[in-house]
Amino acid sequence: MNVSKIDASLVIKFTHKQDVWLLNCYEGYQHFFIKHHLKINQISKIFLTDLNSNNIAGLFGLLSSLNLMNRSKPISLYAPYGLQYYLDLVKKYSRTNFTYAIFCYLYKFNYLFTNKIYKLRYDVCRSYAILSIFSCEYQGQFDLCKAIKWHLNKGPLYGKLKTGTIFLLPDGTILNGLYFTYFIYPGRKVSIVSNLLSLRLMVEQSKKTTIIVL
Repeated sequence: MNVSKIDASLVIKFTHKQDVWLLNCYEGYQHFFIKHHLKINQISKIFLTDLNSNNIAGLFGLLSSLNLMNRSKPISLYAPYGLQYYLDLVKKYSRTNFTYAIFCYLYKFNYLFTNKIYKLRYDVCRSYAILSIFSCEYQGQFDLCKAIKWHLNKGPLYGKLKTGTIFLLPDGTILNGLYFTYFIYPGRKVSIVSNLLSLRLMVEQSKKTTIIVL
């Protein structure tokens, strides 16, 4: 997971697949993408912590650019109440129709979205949200030389050892999977806070956080 910051916004690119998330959409995002050799067509989700004018300044321009690129896959927008009304007004006065589906999801409750690789949590407080993204811990490379030194046969045993499984052999020997793995890469937590009114919630979110964006 690669994280890039522009103003009080984040661009998160997941290295395991061609997927990009935006946290807030400041004006000038498209120039940022060009400068860092990113493709805006890879954006699948946009999270808005609130509907501050700065956070949505570049949103409609970005959606229009995707429309000009004949985008076909849908895009998901997550925001407090009022985003759909804003989009309807802008579409009406600009006379714009999109060639792709735009799904708007409201922040109503604290929510945790998860899959095998990353998790996303948002904590709702009044008309804004605090977003936290967690990248999961993953195992390092298996040390084949140590396995050969211990005369371990290739097979499912290697996979079990790589995940840190501990085996007790009949003669009392203990095989600890951590010994046969170079390094376990810890996960990361990225939190974005755009409103400092809820100081207590911000402090709670900062615990064990790798990156905090204010």
